[in-house]
Amino acid sequence: MLDNTQKILAFLQLAKEENIRVNLTRIQKYLYFYGVIYNDRSLTFKLDNFGPYNAGLNVDTKSLINVGFIDKRDELGNYLELNEDKRGLKLYRLELEHVQEFKRELWGVIERIGVKGTVKEIELLSTVHYIVYYLEKYDHESTLTDVIEKFKVAKGEKFKDHEIEQGLNELIEKGLVAEDDQNSYHTVPGS
Repeated sequence: MLDNTQKILAFLQLAKEENIRVNLTRIQKYLYFYGVIYNDRSLTFKLDNFGPYNAGLNVDTKSLINVGFIDKRDELGNYLELNEDKRGLKLYRLELEHVQEFKRELWGVIERIGVKGTVKEIELLSTVHYIVYYLEKYDHESTLTDVIEKFKVAKGEKFKDHEIEQGLNELIEKGLVAEDDQNSYHTVPGS
């Protein structure tokens, strides 16, 4: 199994190969969905300002920036790129087969969630998914009204009710959430 640092570096290597612009939010959200789909228990998240958040991923990413393995690539420092000139990357052995397997799996996640999705769209999907999971785990019921209500508590008025419902429907289409015959939503395990 890869540690978080290897996952971040492999993600950035994949992003470069596939010409995807990556920032801290995309790392968080795509690895959230990776953890959901591949049942990766090493990735634990809590709900934060921009949706599911893993503090360790943020700390590891910033550490990789500080030691020069990752470069910031725009004037605001928002987009991140692997610094391939850094010889120390060989320490992370990004060529190993399990890294290549992780990259294949992660690419499947990125395609499933949407490569072209904006950060706001990915935030919406990951937050709706997290709330359905949370309701399912602690309340055992998650109607559309429940999801919208909990979403508004977490995010305020950042998204309109119809956007939350649209996000829920998109998660159903992607096979990450299902609706039962009582109009209650639940996450699809190992989806």
